[in-house]
Amino acid sequence: MSTTLSIYLKYSGEGSRLARRVAEVLGARGYIYSLGDYDLLVDGRPWRETGVSLTWVYLDRTDLGEYGELECVEGTALAPYEYDLFVEYRAPRRPEAAVQLGWTFFERLTALNLPMVYVSAEEWLLADFLPGRGIRHFPPATSYEEQDRAWWYEPRLHDDPMAPWPGQLAEEQPASPRSVLVFETDGLLQLVPIAAEHGQRRWLTPVAEARSDIGAHDLGSLVRSVQHTTGRSGDRDGSMLACLAGLAVRSTEDFVRDTVCLEWCPCPDGLAGGPCALSSAQDLDLPVGRVVHHISASESPEVLGQALLSLIRAARSRVAE
Repeated sequence: MSTTLSIYLKYSGEGSRLARRVAEVLGARGYIYSLGDYDLLVDGRPWRETGVSLTWVYLDRTDLGEYGELECVEGTALAPYEYDLFVEYRAPRRPEAAVQLGWTFFERLTALNLPMVYVSAEEWLLADFLPGRGIRHFPPATSYEEQDRAWWYEPRLHDDPMAPWPGQLAEEQPASPRSVLVFETDGLLQLVPIAAEHGQRRWLTPVAEARSDIGAHDLGSLVRSVQHTTGRSGDRDGSMLACLAGLAVRSTEDFVRDTVCLEWCPCPDGLAGGPCALSSAQDLDLPVGRVVHHISASESPEVLGQALLSLIRAARSRVAE
């Protein structure tokens, strides 16, 4: 039987940036965009060893985040939060390990420097976090409803719950803009950040994924967020293409045959993009054949996304020929 916990976050900025940072601090391999929400590909192996089967980590918008309305949470501790990190797990052997899972996630997420509240599977408030104040633990069986307002009330949040939080989402180590490799396979987009250090290129995780019907604005926002990935080096024991093929549930050979690839590189005044020769690729030896598009840094995410979708269609047409 599955059990769930929730960690609510107050954040009114671009969802793609929040998803990337959550994926980074939780050590996720990737995150998948779908209609404004995100599935996080968090490694469940460390938790299986403790008796917990981690089945789903999902970053979802609340009514406030999606519609700008409080709806059924008005007047409760949950009113100010735009996002809910929803974690599903099974703990048949060691329930105490499931408790530790929740606390580990909550403590790691404090690195975002955003207001948060941790809610148990039984919908009791366990703790909250406020930048500059730290973690506040609640007594057992604290309700998020009005009757326990004396415990959870925080004037900076609850006096005007719809107001944006004035603080900024923290970057662990602000990175100079990365190059981004964009792979398209049967409508699946995979965006891989590339770091260049000491003349060497390496691919990073988390990898962002979306369907090609994502919409131009959301795709452009996703690319610009991926550009600032801090992340970790990809699997050193396997190739980038093998990893991406596995995420797409394909063999590496089928992936290479059926995929087109573009690279967007940062330049002094924006991004330059062009096709890569994927058919002969070995890990990061993916030269840009020729720059076919340039996007100014001042252009909107929609313009960037539209250019990327156009280049993918053009590359796909050439493959079909």
